[in-house]
Formats: sequence, structure tokens, C-alpha cells
Amino acid sequence: MSRCAGSCARIDSLEFNMGQTERFFLTILVLAILALVASSPMTYRLRRSRMFGMLLSGGWLAIAAGALLGESGLGALERETLLRSSPLIMICLGWIGLMVGLQARRELFATLPRALWRLATIDVLVSAVVFGFLGWVAAALWISSVGAPGTEGAAWRVMPALIIGAAAIGWTMETRSMRISRSLDSARLAVFVRGGGALGAIAAITLFGLISKPVARDPASGQLVLDWFGAGAKLAMSLAMAVTLGILGRYALRLAGRSRAELLAVFLGLVALVAGIAADLATSALFTAMLAGVVIANLGGPALRMFERFILRAEHVMAVLLAMLAGMLIDPAIGIWGLGLAMSIAILRLILKPWIFRVGIRPLSEPVGSPLFIAPVRQAPMAMALGLGLVISDPTPLHQKMLTVVLLAGLTSEVLPLLLTLSKSSGVTDAPSGSQDVASAQSGAGEGSS
Repeated sequence: MSRCAGSCARIDSLEFNMGQTERFFLTILVLAILALVASSPMTYRLRRSRMFGMLLSGGWLAIAAGALLGESGLGALERETLLRSSPLIMICLGWIGLMVGLQARRELFATLPRALWRLATIDVLVSAVVFGFLGWVAAALWISSVGAPGTEGAAWRVMPALIIGAAAIGWTMETRSMRISRSLDSARLAVFVRGGGALGAIAAITLFGLISKPVARDPASGQLVLDWFGAGAKLAMSLAMAVTLGILGRYALRLAGRSRAELLAVFLGLVALVAGIAADLATSALFTAMLAGVVIANLGGPALRMFERFILRAEHVMAVLLAMLAGMLIDPAIGIWGLGLAMSIAILRLILKPWIFRVGIRPLSEPVGSPLFIAPVRQAPMAMALGLGLVISDPTPLHQKMLTVVLLAGLTSEVLPLLLTLSKSSGVTDAPSGSQDVASAQSGAGEGSS
């Protein structure tokens, strides 16, 4: 009897190992096929298409590949396996946060026009209030429908409201696909699209990093609670560590000089330290890394520009990696409420963002029918990083569904402006700068887009 049981156990183990092996080779096969398709001449020709270019530049093809490999697709990689590697994912998020923080230089902000600051302020206030309230209501409906015990507190509604509100701030900074004209007014509008998107990314990370700090897990019950004293302590420690790491990073950059190997070591060390501190404090790696980047950027030095150029070379690879991870961690079973929330976000963006853009830049002359006025409808790429950070920090089913909602809303908001501009006459895809002020602001906005 014992021999029979042992044989059955060995057979079950062998079948399990064969299943794991099959999934592993299936993953390699899918990745190889995707790599061949991405590097094929047909793909390069398709990039000229506006629709395909949008899917590629927005990371949607990488998200689809991640969903295909994750539990929602072939099941080659399980969510639990990915979540066990959360420290590595937090390092990737710290990479993004540090790159954003390095753009926040005093001299750069001084060149931005006042209207751009007004545009960013209006966008942050309206987006945080309107979309945050929408996320709060959606979370309340989901919690009431599920009826899970211990989820009645306000803390369970804070994070969904926060991720929806923060993800709604800003917009995509890309203007090449909008078919803009050669006029000076179009050039100025393009500057406001890029600059507003850059400031929106900084504001979104800041809002998410600050508001998420009071939300914590109760060690006794394991439920989400609001800990205001702990939030103050976390904020103080984050600021102190960001300043300390920023000063150390600036000193390490001076020692590294122009050595690429030493620059890489400095950068990886900074990002790993920031991610480790954020994980220990149970706070946002994006926010802590951005603060450290701000300190490094404002300390200045000749090595800073070379350091920025060095780390920007991996921007595309890091974006594709994060997009695939986000696709692997989504939960497609969002139900009617999730689908309705995503469509509501996209429709509200279609209504509010052009209005915000017009109000913010009202002193400028407005080209009639310029497609740049609907460019802010498109959701910012930072929304994906914020949603991924939420799932990594607290991988609850609700947060995974909110990540899916954010991605679905982003895809819809990308398609809507494209459909609205298909009937427009084709024009030059890149706007020239019309004056010295426009050129300086465009340079600042372009740097912020990285």
C-alpha cells in the first residue's frame, strides 16, 4: 500500500514537473516569436501607421504580451511568482522615479511660462477631485457587492480613489501623431502639451506618495487602517533618506567621473537603496526615488548631464519591461462595474481635458480645429507605473482590478483622440519652435518627458 502511494506521489510530481517544463518552454517560444515579429521588416513598415504607432509607443503591445504570458493568458508565469520578486520590480519603479526627479531642476522650472504652471495646477485640482471621487464610489460599490468582512473602513476606499485620481493627472506628451501644422500657434500648443504632461507626472507621483502614507496594515487584524502618526513618521523618514541618498549620490557621481562602469554602479546602487528603503517603510518607491533625484539634480555638477544621458539609454527597455509586468499582474475579471468605471474615466477625460487645456492657456491665440486640443485626452504613461506600484505594495484583488481598470481606461483614451483626428488633413508631425521663449520651454518640456 505504501509503495503504491509512493508511486502515485512520484507520478504526480513528475506530471507537475512536466507541466512546469512545458510552461517554461512555451514562455521561451512565445518570447522568441514576439521578438521575431517585433524586429521584422513588416513591423517597421507598420510603424508608419498611426494606430500601430500608438499601440507601440504607448506600451500596449507589451502589455498584451504580458497578459498573454500571465495567469490571464497561457499561465506561463503565475502572479505569486511575480509578487515574490517584488523587490526587483520596486527597483524598476525606483528607476522611473529617479529619472523623473532628475528633471526637476530650479533653472528649468524658471524658464517655464506662467500659463503652463496655471494649466498644471488646474489639471491637478480638477483631476484629483473629480476622478478621485469616481474611484471612491467605484470602490464602495465593489466592496458592497463582494461583502468581504473587514473591508467596511474608509482605508479600503482611499487607495482606489487615490490611484484613479493620480492616474488621471497629466497626459501623454507625444505630439508626433497629432498631425499638427507648421504655424507658430501650433508650436506653442505643442510646448504646453509636453510641458503640462511633464509637470503632471511629477504631480501624480507626489500626490500618490503623500496620500498613500496614512494607509497601513494593522499587524493584529491584517486589515487596512488609517495611521496618521505613522504617516508623518514615514514622510519624515522618506525626506531624510532622500536628502541623504541625494547627497551621497552627487558625491558618488563626482567620483565616478566619465567612467560608464562606475556610473552604472552608482545608479544601480542608488536605485537599489531607494527601493529597499521604500519597501522597509511600506511607501512608494516612485516617490522616494523622485525625491532623491530632485536633490541630485539641484546640487548640480558637470557629471549630472552625462549621468542623465547614460540612464536615459535604458528608458525604452525599462518601459517595455514594466508594461509586460503590468500585463502579467492584471485581473481581467473586473465585471460590469470595472468596465463601466474604465469607460467613465475615458469619457470624462474626453470632456474635461480639452476644457482644462483651453482654460489653462486662454491668453494664447487658439488655432481653430487644432488636434492638439484633444491631445490631453490621452492618459499619461505614468498611470501604468502608479498602478503597478499599488499592486506590488499591497497585492489585494481590489488593487489588481484597479490596475486593470487604469490600463483599460488608458487604452480607450488613446483610441478616442485617434478616431477624432482621422478626418483631419495630414500635416507635419513635428512642430518647430517659433521663438526663443518657445524653444526654451520646449527644451524643458522635452527633458521632463523622459
